[in-house]
Amino acid sequence: MLFRSVVEWARQLRTVRLTPAAGLAAFALMLVSWITDVAVLALAFVALGATPPWTGLLLAYCAGQIAASMPVTPGGIGVVEGSITLALVAFGGSATITLAAVLLYRLIAYWGCIPAGGVAWLALRRTSPVPALAAAGPARSEQVVAPVAEAEPLP
Repeated sequence: MLFRSVVEWARQLRTVRLTPAAGLAAFALMLVSWITDVAVLALAFVALGATPPWTGLLLAYCAGQIAASMPVTPGGIGVVEGSITLALVAFGGSATITLAAVLLYRLIAYWGCIPAGGVAWLALRRTSPVPALAAAGPARSEQVVAPVAEAEPLP
């Protein structure tokens, strides 16, 4: 059962065609995103007048990203802050300054994105046309969704 699911997933994945240039652009943009995210963490220390524990900054950031991917709490709230703080204190950071810097980092990097996402959603909702099918409001049982396996490949 699991093997069939993996084989089917791999077959469906072949329908996605990503050019080398698009793949390189996606990689570069994601790398820039990670670097700027770590920079926000480092600048949170600077904003509090402290020096970040550079020796463990990347390791602590990675620990926070791993903690965020575990579905313990929504958005990793509490788990991410705790893992980053513990890792940075283990690498020589002051407990109080490190906690304050991590909370400032999460305030900017996590909570700061939520209002921006809400504004973007409202802008898209206002400017995007409503599909005719959704406007008609068919009954839920009448809606037909094609399985992913039958979707047309990208050009």
